[in-house]
Amino acid sequence: MNWILCKYVLRALFTCAVVMPLTMIEVVAASSLSIAQDSHNPDRLIEQAKQLYQEEQYLAASQVWQQAVTAFGEQEDILNQAMALSNLALTQQKLGDLTAAKKAIASSLKLLQTQPDTLTQQRIFANSLDIRGSIERSQGQSKRAFETWQQAAQIYQELDSNSAIVNNQINQAQALQDLGYYRRASKILQSVQTKLTNEPDSQQKVSALLSFGNILRAVGNLEQSQVVLQQAGKIADRLESEQQKIAVILSLGNTISALGNRASEAQTMQTINISSNISSPQCLADNNLGDATAYYLQAADCYQQAILSSNADIKIKAQLNLLSLAVQNQDRKVIDAQAGSSIPDLIATIKTNLAQSPITRTNIFDRLNLVQSLICLQPNQIQFSSPIVQQCQPSTKDNFNISWSEIEPEIKIALEQANQLQDEPAQAYALGYLGAMYQQTGKLTKAQQLTEQALLTIDNTAAPEIAYLWQWQLGRLYQLQNQPEKALQVYNATFDSLQSLRSNLVAINPEIQFAFRDRLEPVHRERAALLLNNNPSQENLRQARDTIEALQLAELNNFFREACIDASPQKIEQIDPEAAVIYSIILPDRLAVILSQPKQPLQYHQTAIEPQEIDRVFEDLYATLNPFLSSTKPLQPNQTLYDWLIRPLESKLEQNKPNTLVFILDGIMRGIPVASLYDGEQYLIEKYNLALTPGLQLLTSRSLTSDTLETIAGGLTEPRQGFSSLPNVETEVSEIATLVPSEILLNKNFTRDRLRGQVTSLPYPIVHLATHGQFSSRAEDTFLLTWDDRINVQDLDQLLQERDFAEDTPIELLILSACQTATGDKQAALGLAGVAVRSGARSTVATLWSVQDDSTAEFMTQFYQALKTSGISKAEALRQAQLSLLRNPRYQHPFYWSAFVLVGNWL
Repeated sequence: MNWILCKYVLRALFTCAVVMPLTMIEVVAASSLSIAQDSHNPDRLIEQAKQLYQEEQYLAASQVWQQAVTAFGEQEDILNQAMALSNLALTQQKLGDLTAAKKAIASSLKLLQTQPDTLTQQRIFANSLDIRGSIERSQGQSKRAFETWQQAAQIYQELDSNSAIVNNQINQAQALQDLGYYRRASKILQSVQTKLTNEPDSQQKVSALLSFGNILRAVGNLEQSQVVLQQAGKIADRLESEQQKIAVILSLGNTISALGNRASEAQTMQTINISSNISSPQCLADNNLGDATAYYLQAADCYQQAILSSNADIKIKAQLNLLSLAVQNQDRKVIDAQAGSSIPDLIATIKTNLAQSPITRTNIFDRLNLVQSLICLQPNQIQFSSPIVQQCQPSTKDNFNISWSEIEPEIKIALEQANQLQDEPAQAYALGYLGAMYQQTGKLTKAQQLTEQALLTIDNTAAPEIAYLWQWQLGRLYQLQNQPEKALQVYNATFDSLQSLRSNLVAINPEIQFAFRDRLEPVHRERAALLLNNNPSQENLRQARDTIEALQLAELNNFFREACIDASPQKIEQIDPEAAVIYSIILPDRLAVILSQPKQPLQYHQTAIEPQEIDRVFEDLYATLNPFLSSTKPLQPNQTLYDWLIRPLESKLEQNKPNTLVFILDGIMRGIPVASLYDGEQYLIEKYNLALTPGLQLLTSRSLTSDTLETIAGGLTEPRQGFSSLPNVETEVSEIATLVPSEILLNKNFTRDRLRGQVTSLPYPIVHLATHGQFSSRAEDTFLLTWDDRINVQDLDQLLQERDFAEDTPIELLILSACQTATGDKQAALGLAGVAVRSGARSTVATLWSVQDDSTAEFMTQFYQALKTSGISKAEALRQAQLSLLRNPRYQHPFYWSAFVLVGNWL
């Protein structure tokens, strides 16, 4: 424990801030050593209570704290009575008696408010606020806890109490993480880390690093999370702080497990072979394993070590995480095979430990965590399963013979405990899980009643992150009962709950996590499917269109792990009265297409086709993109996609004659080079200007004219960081400089700092980067290459938007001329959209694959020449450049020209 002495008068206030693994924070206060010798003095009681607390004898400690409260009250020593009450509150919190804890901390604060504002009173008051914040957070009231800790922070600032400020900032960061504000939390912890960098090793430094490591994991920066947590573990080891070391090891296991998940996706692995020859790496080993199996084995080693903790909470969480790891990989043996413990044995141990734990909020969600793993061991899946069942991987290994009759008592115990604590969110979760169980066993009426009861338990507007889950479950129940109208009503409510979250889409209950594609994407698609059934009305078409736009924005928010977009849709007439927008929506049994044109009713068409067929055509299209390989039907996939997306709408398009087609494509279709869609005689680019956008949330753009084409152009010709040379880049940027006023940064001059300096100091509207880069469905794998560094998509806003004149002269056009999508990543175009959004540029021109740099140089020359034409739009300039390559015998193949896409404002 991190005990910090703060003396006042003849006594002292004892504070402790220990950041526990995952989401637990505890702030402990107790009196310091007493100088009084009288055995009847209450200081002796304080010493005894402190020792009992340190030994985790909380019940005995609370009894002694109560005696101290009484003794100080008899002496009319108000300050020490308030101090003892706050410590009593924290001890009662450890016992799970939150009602008593709230009463005690309220009494402490009330007493303190009757005392003069002395330094002593303020110090105790701030510490008591810290404890109140801890109690509030333990009740799931993280927003209220954050506000309480902010109040305490103001006092610490006035007292110039640096150590207390650091502890308080760690607490605030934890609350922000609960609320989904990962970027804000990360900034706070980066500041804390900077403050502590040159300080000697301390438990406070371990706490800060532990919190920072958890935040880094939450935002997807897994490698850095691993480094920070390993640093924390080494410091804890040097300090011989065993509890903190175990807490770090548990958290490190979570990060390494996440690294395994990412590696598993890259390896397209579905299961882990426990008989692999890879030896189990040690938890704190500093290595980059790369192989999913090795990561899982290392994570299991972390959990096995954490299970040895004397802290009951940590022990249970480690067991639960080990169980989840084993269930996730569908292996009968726990990942560490040498432990000789099977999944059933581990389940039995967890049940025993939960039964012996005090009734707390943490205990309730630990039990529901166990229930989640037990549910995922069930082999039966039904159409429109409960959302909590959907996230489970289909069982492909042995059936563990765990019946629903074994799962039901665990849920009912959690519900009983939640009722006892009067914890409404916990009650809602327990009722919802019970409803899910009945849904899976076919008792739909009972399932519906329980799910409705879960929703009545909470205020939907105050807790949308809980409400949406059970609203979604209720909607699926109505679908199972063939009541589509009621289902749609509930899905509308679910959608509204998700919209109200916006910035908190990742802030679901931290103990029961759901992946984005399991917890958000299906809600949007299922709502759209209901809206588009049975000859949809214009209103339903509008709502379906809004739904798919909302999904696009939610995907981008999830990509960045924060709310990167928060814009209101603009009517197409306000953007471009001569453009048409085509939406594609991939549904389980069909591809839906909506055409939106100014002052025209929405048009709808659907093709009965499964997503797997869309995937196959997508793969066929990319297989024909090699200009050096022949094919009997080279344009067949291009024509198929044309038939799906354009042909049913041809008559309406020809009737209204739009200048530009704007595509808001869904899922894998975002990676389609729409310019190459083929009607049997012509490519689509030969008919229309084309643009892509995540939605109609566009930034206002001013037209580029021949006298406003100043360009900052940077690029690499030499091989760097494992990437090949781009010899024609010099020709490309040199040609640009002859066409428009330009500042050139080439090779050694093309560094992050030089680029930042040019963007900051020059109000040029175009930034042109001829360099290697990669677009991926993961933000950490989406980057641009400079001479000395990689600029990650997360950093683009800081690099390109920090200009003093940004509001007056924003970047109108960002051009990326040598980037490519990540190999094998069908959702990589999400990274392109992420770059377009993060850069702050009004429009972005980039490539879906790495095109030969000689044809790219020719393309860019034609593009800039077109831009210089008076009155031409960016989309028209792009089209003219593409057509120039198409008409060049050397570059007629779609490989050379269809990779170029315009994302954002096309004007």
